[in-house]
Formats: sequence, structure tokens, C-alpha cells
Amino acid sequence: WLHPLAGHVDPSFAQEQAALPSVVAATGRPLGLLHIYAPWARPAPLASLRAVTSAGSTPLLDWGCGPDVANVASGADDQLISAYATSLRSFGAPVLLRWCWEMNLVALHPQIGGPTGFVSAWNHIRALFRTAGATNVAFVWCPGLTGVDPAPYFPGAAAVDWIGVDGYDRNGTQTFASLFAPFYRVWLPSGKPMMVAETGASASAQVPYVNSIGTDAPAMPGFKAVAYFDAPGPVAAWQFTPEGLQAFAHLAAQPYFQPH
Repeated sequence: WLHPLAGHVDPSFAQEQAALPSVVAATGRPLGLLHIYAPWARPAPLASLRAVTSAGSTPLLDWGCGPDVANVASGADDQLISAYATSLRSFGAPVLLRWCWEMNLVALHPQIGGPTGFVSAWNHIRALFRTAGATNVAFVWCPGLTGVDPAPYFPGAAAVDWIGVDGYDRNGTQTFASLFAPFYRVWLPSGKPMMVAETGASASAQVPYVNSIGTDAPAMPGFKAVAYFDAPGPVAAWQFTPEGLQAFAHLAAQPYFQPH
């Protein structure tokens, strides 16, 4: 099943929902995945999750790291985590949970406490979800391509359901393969399904980059999902131009990217 996704992070989930009809109209079918970005200390966004499933998509719930990851491993945040797990269990439908993504971008995450702090917190969250019976939740471990070596941050195959990665064409010269093939070769032997959880290109490079996904992704079948970040970001504006959306629609129509 796949795959392409268009989602907006800011300013609100309502903005994503407002843009969704134009993307679905272009692709002619529901998107495989839709992002929902959620801060650490707020209740699980059940209404947003229901909106995603009602649109025929699977939610990819991006849960913020929290202000102090040490509190997670120590048990200080157990009540919050257990309540979140119970809420997601009550939701009932499948959820892909991406907690503390891009953890290896050290400058962005000083609260993590390095690889040891991250792994300890990850395993503690995973254990609390298991205790809560949230079997509908799959854990997505997702480093960023521009960070330090992610291997020390890996909690182990038994604690991870999906391996994700974020990467963008930041200079207008990249292809899907040039960005992701090295990561793919390293992590494919884990045996886990893989996803590109965020990718994008600026306006001038968008069409060739999206076209390269169609050319390159079939040669990396371990990637079971590719999510395009259709939104402005801190480095560049990644949202679709009219030509980029047309290229994305062509990509979604290719047999390889059809849901199955």
C-alpha cells in the first residue's frame, strides 16, 4: 500500500483539512497517509484522528518530544503517557505514532539527553503503551538525514515497528535516490517496513524531484510509504506549486503507488 501524502503542519490541522480537497481532486483518490502534528502535553487529538480516517487515510501522528525527556524515562510523565495510550486505544483504528522525530538533529533537541536518554525514554513509552493495550498503535522511529549518525539512537528492532526518515532537496539538485538510497541500504536489513515520513523540494526543483520519486522509489521496495511535506518549513517553502501538484497527481496515478 502506498503512500504519497500531502499535509500541512502550520498553523493548524484545520488548514490541512481545508487544502485536502484540492489534493484529493488532483490525485483522484484518498491519500494513503496524513500527518497530524501534536504537542507533548496535550490530550491525544482524537477528533483529528477521526477526520483523517473519515477521509480514507491512515493517520501518522507526530507526537512532540516534551520539554525534558529525562522525565519520561524516570516515570515522572507516566500519567500523561498512559492517558495518551488509553485514548489511542479507544480510537480503535490503526495509528502510526512518530514520537520525537529527527531526534538525531542535536541542536533542535537539547532536551533529549543524547542517544542513551532517547532510547530509555522510547522504551519506557513503548512499555506503557503495551500495558495500556494500545495494540492499534505502530511505533515509527524517524531520524533526519541531516543529523548525526542515527544508529546510537535506535532502540532495537523489538521496540520499533517502522523505520522512517526525513530528508529534503535543499539545494535543488537532489533526486529521491541521491537523498535516500544510502539510508535505505543501511536500514533495510533490519527487516522493518520503511517510510520517507517527510520530503519536499522548493518551487523551482519540485517537478523534477517529484518525478524522481516515481523513477527511484520502485527500486527501493522496502519503502512502504512516501510522505510529501506540502507546507512551508523553516529552511524553505515546500508547498506544492500548481505544476508540482500536477506532478504529484501523475505520481499517485502510477501503478506502483496505487493502494493494494
